[in-house]
Amino acid sequence: MSHTSHFVLVVDDEPVILNVLRDLVSRAGSSPLLAQTSLEALQLAQNHPLAAVVVDYLMPETPAPDLLRQIATIHPDASRIVMTGMPSLDYVLRAVNEGEIYRFVTKPWVSSEMLAILKSAIQRFELIQANRQLREESIALNSRLAAANTLLDKKVRELEIKSRQLDESRAALENSYHRTLELCRRILNTFNPLLAAQARLAHEICESLVAQGQFTQEERKALFVSSRIYDIGLTGIPPSTLLALQSENSNTDESSKKIYREHTIYGQELAYFIDASPLVAAAIRSHHERPDGTGFPDGLRSNEIPWIARCLAVVATYVTKASTGLPHEQILEQLLLGSGSAFDPKALQLFIACVQKLPEVEKTSVRQVRIEDLQPGMLLASDLTTPSGLVLYSKGQRLDEQIISRLRKEFRSQLFNGKLEVVA
Repeated sequence: MSHTSHFVLVVDDEPVILNVLRDLVSRAGSSPLLAQTSLEALQLAQNHPLAAVVVDYLMPETPAPDLLRQIATIHPDASRIVMTGMPSLDYVLRAVNEGEIYRFVTKPWVSSEMLAILKSAIQRFELIQANRQLREESIALNSRLAAANTLLDKKVRELEIKSRQLDESRAALENSYHRTLELCRRILNTFNPLLAAQARLAHEICESLVAQGQFTQEERKALFVSSRIYDIGLTGIPPSTLLALQSENSNTDESSKKIYREHTIYGQELAYFIDASPLVAAAIRSHHERPDGTGFPDGLRSNEIPWIARCLAVVATYVTKASTGLPHEQILEQLLLGSGSAFDPKALQLFIACVQKLPEVEKTSVRQVRIEDLQPGMLLASDLTTPSGLVLYSKGQRLDEQIISRLRKEFRSQLFNGKLEVVA
């Protein structure tokens, strides 16, 4: 290892010893600095980086311990060596206690031993310097690590806050989404209780359909949503007209027929504001398409019709026929007759397997009932008003025991013919 960048200060009032030590310092790989007085030694110490100091104990002006103590304030890491020809215990103790020496060497010394001491002193200095540098680097690294950990903790907290905010936003969106679906149900119920009842039944059947395991997660969601709003485009058609259209009564006017044939397009547009899923839009738009290409609005055929729409078509047709009061078994017979032409065989087979597992399929229809025959759970199919036009209960109102009792006791005489139009 080269020590040419290091300086070793040698202080002795004897020129011969200085010359010998100069040669030994050079052989040890360092640059010698020679001083015959303490003043010269302090000046050299102030102007050069010292790795070691070799001082004769009995300097005339300043004793070695005092000189070493002054040099130590300038170069605290320098190895300090004291030479003396009188190694008394008092000298040694003072040199050790006051000068903080590295080695104590008695005169005369052997050159080889002094060379080894010099090399050892320089190595000690290098080790102290290396340790100090490592310590400083360690402190700096620890400081940077602490700063990084602080930053990391801050980022983690920020991520936790963002994650919590995302969860809250997701929950709020989910809540808003379900509230929007509920609002659609109420809109259907208000404008056309028959549609609301049909949608409720369709949704219940679709819940059973997805349990058959024939759908992806996205398809399940699309079927759940579309089954609740697939006929939202029909909200402007009166219930009596709607029943005629759904039963394909030719007596309905052309304007109503046109609205009916285009209601899936209106429904698709309205559904976009509820759920932007392409699967939901496709299911609502195409649930009146037929495999034989005679459906509407696009005249799609077979597999051109989205799978969700093919399933929804069977469910919607069943619900529509059930609303007219047609028996369950008769509806199934009619559906089977349309297999391959009006309905996708696979979707029809899945539907039949589903409804056969249902304990009882609810049938809905709009009909007139006497006030004595009212039952809790029925929905008013139209506004209930007094002869003067005062609205007693709005269309879509679900009847309960209290309302029925009030109608029977207080408003019997005000009811037209003693009958109500209800969805049941």
